[in-house]
Amino acid sequence: ALWPVMWVSPSDGIGAVVWGLTRHAGSAHDTPTFFQGHVTFEDPGPAFYVVAFLFRSGEIELLFLIVAGMLGAAHLLRHRSLSPTGVDMLLLVGYAFFYVAQMSLSAKKMPRYIIPALLSLDVLAAAGIVSWAQRLATGRQRTAIALMVVPILAQAALVLPRHPYYGTTFNWLMGGGPAAAEAILTGEEGEGLGVLADYLNSKPDAEGLTVAAQLVHVLNQTFQGTTVDVDQSADYIAFHRNYTVRDYKVEQWGDLWERYSAREPEREVSFDGVPYAWLYPTLPAYVEPDQSLMVTFDERFDLLGYDLRSVEAAPGARIPVVLYWRATQPVTQDLSIFLHLLSPTGELVWQDDGAAAHGSRPTWTWSVGDIVIDSHTLLLPKDIAEADYVLVAGLYDWQTGDRLVASSSQGERIAQDQAEMAVLSIRSPQVHPAALIARVVAILVLASAVIAARRAES
Repeated sequence: ALWPVMWVSPSDGIGAVVWGLTRHAGSAHDTPTFFQGHVTFEDPGPAFYVVAFLFRSGEIELLFLIVAGMLGAAHLLRHRSLSPTGVDMLLLVGYAFFYVAQMSLSAKKMPRYIIPALLSLDVLAAAGIVSWAQRLATGRQRTAIALMVVPILAQAALVLPRHPYYGTTFNWLMGGGPAAAEAILTGEEGEGLGVLADYLNSKPDAEGLTVAAQLVHVLNQTFQGTTVDVDQSADYIAFHRNYTVRDYKVEQWGDLWERYSAREPEREVSFDGVPYAWLYPTLPAYVEPDQSLMVTFDERFDLLGYDLRSVEAAPGARIPVVLYWRATQPVTQDLSIFLHLLSPTGELVWQDDGAAAHGSRPTWTWSVGDIVIDSHTLLLPKDIAEADYVLVAGLYDWQTGDRLVASSSQGERIAQDQAEMAVLSIRSPQVHPAALIARVVAILVLASAVIAARRAES
């Protein structure tokens, strides 16, 4: 009744609420989301907000929610009744539970929608801190106050250094940012683009620069130059994980990202080792490959080199690779390019076979002397064994399966008629030291909570 829309057009206000409820209760978000390593347009399921809560709750909140539960249970077992404060705490838990439950009924889910529940649980965690400190201090007021201050200072130390990008902090008890990046969508608000804007603004000709970006409405808030859509002509191009991780509007920028991300960016913004934003100067029509590699195939084609930003990756990673081809003789034959990843024993682990540039540049369209840019994205299996793998490429007749003879720059024939480009080291990511420290501290706090509970019983 007090909401302004009800003073102006109550039917429209009520209609908008009803429309939102009926639309999103049965249909997922109209843009893709990312959950547990998968991009989906469908409802990610009831576990979505549980996982989002564990990462978004923060170390202090989650830890002292558990402490509050422990101490509250100890009090209930001893007194067989709830105090008025205890009832209030249960009401807060009930609000959080039913809020998450009703949000889980909707097919439209995003991690940030969990925030209202976190606010109520903050109060419960604060009650846990007070009760824990008072019981450990056993009547010593100054000691109790000092114990209350410690979690607050710890929270400040964890969060304040991230100003203004508080959304990049994730619960280290769950693995922090690196683990969150594999589980939920991170960078929802374009975090890190302000850093790119500051970097660009520091250039002497900043106001005359044009930057193509995925999140134009975020970058242009602080960038002094001109910001345009990512597929338009510009001096620089800026990518962000909000789009790249969940393939949002991939038809607009997918080819560009595959082309650029294989190279080292001019500026990258990361938090806890997780990259959020990348800035590249616009590439000309032809640029020298990052890695030179002169291999000749059947004296008709040259593999000049390739772009590959890193030779280290984790299982399940997507690795962009760009090949540079050149025809040295007129071509009429339709040949296939192969890019293969081989195990240490030579077994085929992954392959991408076909015409160059995802089928758009078959060999019969190559003119003598033209450089053909051929982008690929290597998708590592999630269950791939840790080892060193070899990335190879070549050409073959897809009708017969015969490979073109590969020769080195010295004219020597190469074994298997394939150009060896790089050795990829595939290793599972290690647990971040901050996560280990957080878990050790949590064990100590929970042990002290057990002591506090026993003191209260005595």
